Amino acid sequence: MQHEAIQGTIRAKDSDIISEKIQLGNIYDISNFFVTQNKPTYKTVPHIAMLQFARATSFTLITEEPPPIPFHKFYFTEFDQLQQRVNTIEILSGKTNNLP
Repeated sequence: MQHEAIQGTIRAKDSDIISEKIQLGNIYDISNFFVTQNKPTYKTVPHIAMLQFARATSFTLITEEPPPIPFHKFYFTEFDQLQQRVNTIEILSGKTNNLP
């Protein structure tokens, strides 16, 4: 695993529109975003990739009670490791120590 966290960014011109779609402390199903290479400057985490949210990004509020999720981290699995984990019962997010 390259790193446990991934950075998300918003262009300044889209920030007002996107900030109206989300609220701190809520959990969302996010779609219509871009995945790009993380820039060498202004990184908040050392992950190779970063997420870019734009006006077309959709945030759907998750209303059912979620399992505990770390506030600043989500543990992604590297793409090349997904195939070997297809038929397992293990959580695909890599770490399971935050589950009830």
